[in-house]
Amino acid sequence: MICTHSFPFAIRRPATFAWRGACLALVTFALAATSRPVSAALGDSFVEVPGVQGSWPSGPYKSWIRLTGRYWIGATPRNTTTLGVGDPLVAGPPAPMPGKPNKLVVSVDKRSPELARLMQLCTSQTAVPEMRVAEPRQSGTYVPRKVANFPDFWEYKLKDVQWSACDKGVAESAEQAFVLTFRDIEWLNYDSKGPQVVKLTSTAAEIPAVYPAPPSPRTKTFLVTWFGWATLGDDATCPDMNSKAPQEDYYALLSPEEAAAERTRRGEKTVSYGNSQDRPFMDARGPHRLNVCALPGIVKTPVQHEPRTNIALGVNLDGHDGTGEPAAGTCKHENFLTPDGKLSGVDNQLYRVYGCIPGYRGKKGYLSQTHNARRADGNVVTLIEISGIDDATNDDHVELGIFYAQDRAVRGPSGAFIPNYTFRVSDDPNFAKYNQRHTAKIRDGYIVTPPIKLWKFNNGQGGIVELADAQLRLHIEPDGTLTGVVGGYIDWREMGAPGSSYGEGLFNFSCPAVYGSFKKNADGMKDPVTGQCNGISMAYEIDGVPAFVTPDDPKRSQVEPVGSPRARVP
Repeated sequence: MICTHSFPFAIRRPATFAWRGACLALVTFALAATSRPVSAALGDSFVEVPGVQGSWPSGPYKSWIRLTGRYWIGATPRNTTTLGVGDPLVAGPPAPMPGKPNKLVVSVDKRSPELARLMQLCTSQTAVPEMRVAEPRQSGTYVPRKVANFPDFWEYKLKDVQWSACDKGVAESAEQAFVLTFRDIEWLNYDSKGPQVVKLTSTAAEIPAVYPAPPSPRTKTFLVTWFGWATLGDDATCPDMNSKAPQEDYYALLSPEEAAAERTRRGEKTVSYGNSQDRPFMDARGPHRLNVCALPGIVKTPVQHEPRTNIALGVNLDGHDGTGEPAAGTCKHENFLTPDGKLSGVDNQLYRVYGCIPGYRGKKGYLSQTHNARRADGNVVTLIEISGIDDATNDDHVELGIFYAQDRAVRGPSGAFIPNYTFRVSDDPNFAKYNQRHTAKIRDGYIVTPPIKLWKFNNGQGGIVELADAQLRLHIEPDGTLTGVVGGYIDWREMGAPGSSYGEGLFNFSCPAVYGSFKKNADGMKDPVTGQCNGISMAYEIDGVPAFVTPDDPKRSQVEPVGSPRARVP
């Protein structure tokens, strides 16, 4: 997730190397003035410090030092999100532009073998003439993972670097924060004078040759009326609900003098969670007022309340029942049972993280309600088609198709979607490129797919959804409606650093508490180097009503790949 807030404080650049002392004296003031990062991210990034042997064991950054998180201060905000609607945008490096002093705030795991040397480097105020930094290109929910001419990692050279904010921080924290103040930066693998935001337009060649099946009694089509996190909303499972960080947390790491001065300045006003102009906000409650929503591991992990239940929506992603040694590539975790009792070994660890956060609770949660309100408004119209049905109870081969319609859904006076309308498939490339078809089976009335290596879905307001090793499990109810889930793995680190406390106040959670819960519950995408699971299992809940889709549309020829056969289901 990318936060785009400006950082107005800038250090005047002296003509000589003596500027460092002034920078050090101003570090605390600068961070106190505002702590808004312009690009906050977790995950493996790296730094090469002359004289410090790093322990990263392989790849292009072998012998570099691994960072667990970072955010830049002093960069220009860049919009990289389109929420799944229109041509996507992708940004160049999030770092500050070359030519002036700035700061990079980083965190290092306290178990890191290099930590002692870095602390010494910092406390001795040793100047580092040059050091290199590598950070992964942002590839979150809204940003395409592969872009031509964009490297997997952005690389920089920082000049005249001073490490600071290097006291012991918070004794109970898992990570140590540092502030890297530098005189200038050089972009090593992207032209800083080049375009900073690139519009990615879809071409006809990107549109898959996948179309609806011909009309047939063996085909059933549904309009998707709900698509949201499968985090349920049973109040009985959450006797203790999570909440936003209390006001006292903001003052906890300040000296008595600083706390008193801050309280006097604010008077009766509380510390904002990011919806006012009165800075610093609640996220600036780390040591040295560093941002704990950008680097949530630098403070003690608060308690995160999780659902008290063994029931959850989802699918069995790893084929494991949860006993004994975990499946290959996963970390040990407790499984769930579906509400109907028909599937055990269900993997949905995101439910443990989000299930007791008021704003994230299934159909009660404000976030999913917002996304689906846009669906109801016609922001995105999605169709699911099950074709080739010979037996609605058990069938060894059916086809499951997903298409996007160009016609708006129709709702009645009560707001409910009206069933049995006919839709035409959209010719908008930004939707049509996500048309898809998968083989499936029907088992005991459930339509199930084999694992899909990378499942992509345009959720409109909710952005582009990408799930690894995904499976769909759908059911046609007696009244003809569709219910079910799609489950898979996501890289939790792309969700674990929102960068701003605004979400804390809006949805009622604590950034460090959510981060700790993610780390504890992560169960997939096991890193062979670190042994940590970078992925977490999750599921989306799907509802639909009966509908029809025209098998073709005159506009289809405008986007059909040249020379591609028209893929049809017999």
